[in-house]
Amino acid sequence: MSHFRSFTFAINKGGVGKTVLLTNLGIALAEGGRETVLLDASPELPIAQMLGDLSGVEDVNNAPTLSDALEHFRSLDEVLIQTQIPHLKLLIAGITLEQFFTVNPVRFAQTLQSASCKYLLLDTFATIGRAGLLTIGMSQYFVPVLQPRQLEITARAAFLTYKLAKYYLGCSPLGFVMNCVRREDYALMTKELNATISEILNGMECIAQINYDDKLDRSVQQARLAVHFRPKCQFSESIRKIADRLRNAPNTRKIDFVDFFTARTKTVIA
Repeated sequence: MSHFRSFTFAINKGGVGKTVLLTNLGIALAEGGRETVLLDASPELPIAQMLGDLSGVEDVNNAPTLSDALEHFRSLDEVLIQTQIPHLKLLIAGITLEQFFTVNPVRFAQTLQSASCKYLLLDTFATIGRAGLLTIGMSQYFVPVLQPRQLEITARAAFLTYKLAKYYLGCSPLGFVMNCVRREDYALMTKELNATISEILNGMECIAQINYDDKLDRSVQQARLAVHFRPKCQFSESIRKIADRLRNAPNTRKIDFVDFFTARTKTVIA
């Protein structure tokens, strides 16, 4: 079993803001004084780009990666990148999560479980297929992200993700986030609606409503992430609520993903 808490924003739907939320959450946890690792699992390195000069990456083409660690039998500590934010380290995957199935999914899990940190946050484009299996499988906790303008689609996707995470991979929900709520959506965001969504998601409650902020879009583009540069805005306060939820979450029984894959790798790949 891992000695850290692992987490992902999980939903079978792209474009809902998972990476922005995860990167800011990593900063919030690190600024709370706890060692935190962010796994940047997309080839485009969105987390490194969002961190900008704070990422600690001088040359993305020659940066050490998790793939290097597996291929050359290096320790995880050798490929972690210390960012300019104390207690926050960046882990670049180097290849897609799907490709780790070809390399060795068991060693992928073993290597991540050796991380010396309090929090491991995993990001991936989608939580379906092999990438989703690795991301959610390695996560102890997850939070689906919904959007009011895509409510039916995101609620359905959250329900499917919930079933995979909770019942198949033993990943515990902390609640759901309603992201990118615009002023014209406020009338829609009622207690009755949240109660309905909660019922659909087996009692999962809304732990944060994050209002749309055009300054947030600019801060991402300028690599000036809100939690670090605008700590008092509504978005940053919501991120800290999620961080508190993760910090105070009860310990839960989680399957050992190394054992899981050792027993099932042939079936999964087939």
